[in-house]
Amino acid sequence: MVIYLTDILGIKAFTPEKTLQIDEHLEELAKRKKISVEELWATIRVLLLNLDIIGKEAYNSLMEKAGECVEDLADANFAALALYLAEKHEKVILLTWNKNDYNEDCLKAYGVILYTPSDLRVPVK
Repeated sequence: MVIYLTDILGIKAFTPEKTLQIDEHLEELAKRKKISVEELWATIRVLLLNLDIIGKEAYNSLMEKAGECVEDLADANFAALALYLAEKHEKVILLTWNKNDYNEDCLKAYGVILYTPSDLRVPVK
């Protein structure tokens, strides 16, 4: 299980709040990707077809525990979602641009592995 919101097909789960965040930045994202808003939205809809949208009510009881695993409380939702998924899946990866936002040992104790995109980069020969 991967928790990550990006423009690749590795998305598996995220919160409805992040869907709203996409909508707020759709025009900016389309401009950065040099495609029309319609094309970007069509792509996002395809990606969302295979997503499990998990509402905050599902993992809200884990927010306190998640707060212990983050440096910035703004990231507690991601950590709580990871903890929730770790209860249901053998392996959960939380992919982030900044590991410093999380207490890696705390997450690992609950079965959540923390990676950055560069951790997953495979050298091309």
